[in-house]
Amino acid sequence: MKRVWIIDDDELYVFICKKMLNKLGLENDRIESFPNGKVGLDTLKNIDDKNRLPSLILLDINMPIMNGWEFLNEISPHLKKLPKSLSIAILSSSVEPADKEKALSYDEVNEFISKPLHMEDLKRFLLINQA
Repeated sequence: MKRVWIIDDDELYVFICKKMLNKLGLENDRIESFPNGKVGLDTLKNIDDKNRLPSLILLDINMPIMNGWEFLNEISPHLKKLPKSLSIAILSSSVEPADKEKALSYDEVNEFISKPLHMEDLKRFLLINQA
């Protein structure tokens, strides 16, 4: 079963994402959220329960403390240690083609989704990345 992490500092947006994931059949105990990349990365590095590892991450770019780009730069060495694969979707309000190109240049990033998130985009990402 999928476990999804939402790394985004916008509490309202996180709430909406969780509701959309619920509508797609994911229970709340399979969804975790983090207010910035540092908290998400620290949690990933120190996780002791392998069942808590995410199979999918919805990652914002612009956040305080550690933004999405910094998170992506820091996560690469840790992915090799994970017992399962991980898919990342960048969720951004940016309409800059350079941001999309940069995001998709990371091997870990499978999708670039423009905010606001639509149910069809989320459903497609979940289906493509079935865990």
